[in-house]
Amino acid sequence: MIVVLGFVCTYIDPTDPAVKEAKKAEILSKSMDLKKYPKICKICKLHVNLDTKHCRDCDRCVLHFDHHCKWLNNCIGVKNYRVYVHLLVFFEIFNILIVITGAFVLSGIIEKNSIYDRLDEKLRVTSIANGAYMALLVIMNIIALIVFIANSQLLLFHSFLAYKKMTTYEYILERRKQKNKYKISTVKIINEREAIEEVPLEEIFEPYIENPQYSVKDLQENNSDRSQHSNPRIQPENYAIPPLSDSANSDKQEPADASSKIV
Repeated sequence: MIVVLGFVCTYIDPTDPAVKEAKKAEILSKSMDLKKYPKICKICKLHVNLDTKHCRDCDRCVLHFDHHCKWLNNCIGVKNYRVYVHLLVFFEIFNILIVITGAFVLSGIIEKNSIYDRLDEKLRVTSIANGAYMALLVIMNIIALIVFIANSQLLLFHSFLAYKKMTTYEYILERRKQKNKYKISTVKIINEREAIEEVPLEEIFEPYIENPQYSVKDLQENNSDRSQHSNPRIQPENYAIPPLSDSANSDKQEPADASSKIV
């Protein structure tokens, strides 16, 4: 069952349907209703859903992204999250069964009860092979116990996330915001493209830009009261040499005046 669930969880493609729809529309040369997808992925340059995040490991946009699982070599999103949780539950049961069975067999070997007698009859366990078998069994039980504890923590963590109605990605960003709240600017920058370029991608709760309904000029006019707090980048073609002040002009004219007086 664990192998089947792992294969299914890896096989499911968690990509945002908006990305597939955009590629299909491009192939068929059809138009796409962009009103349904109010955000644009900064990396894919495609319209996506609100709760979509681009995974750099998979290089694709995942709907309701939770995290990228390296063990499954796949992203965990809304499409395969339930399968992933079921996989964790069955893996937990599997490890606890290994621990219980191993402890039961070890106790039988140590006490030399009916369990040891049956093992001796079927496996023909000698005194030398018995020690090697016990050592191997102890190592297997220790590994299973460690995996059981780690998997239990993971299950408890996802239970906590389900209670908070959060994803793993949202939880990590929330913790990072609390730790770096004095490092990350809370001032809203008008041009969201520049905000994404200036702030690291991992530090942004939603690494996407708004669907460009208006130009930057219109946004600046509508948000003139915030312009003094923003720090927009100046394009090279917009650079202008500031005019010289009156004091500078007077300083430049002093040598000429002095020479005229000498003459």
